[in-house]
Amino acid sequence: HVVVCTIYDAMPSIKPFEATALSMFNDVIVRQASVMGIPVIDLRQICTEPEDFSEVSDIEPSAIGGAKIAKAILYVCSEHNFDMGETVVYT
Repeated sequence: HVVVCTIYDAMPSIKPFEATALSMFNDVIVRQASVMGIPVIDLRQICTEPEDFSEVSDIEPSAIGGAKIAKAILYVCSEHNFDMGETVVYT
């Protein structure tokens, strides 16, 4: 089974042009997942608070953000019906 994730974009130091570039990558991720019938974990909706990102390097999740991501992965892996071959976006 395969699950893909978008790239989160709420890092405290992100600049507008960086957020724009990430939106293009995320568009490709979601489009390709939908073509292939793969579920998507939308990290843009999961890691939304400053405390979700590391104080050392805010491109990395903090323990809080990592726990949110792990919870989403566990949920999708245990609840998604992979046999249906349809894309579902999990937030």
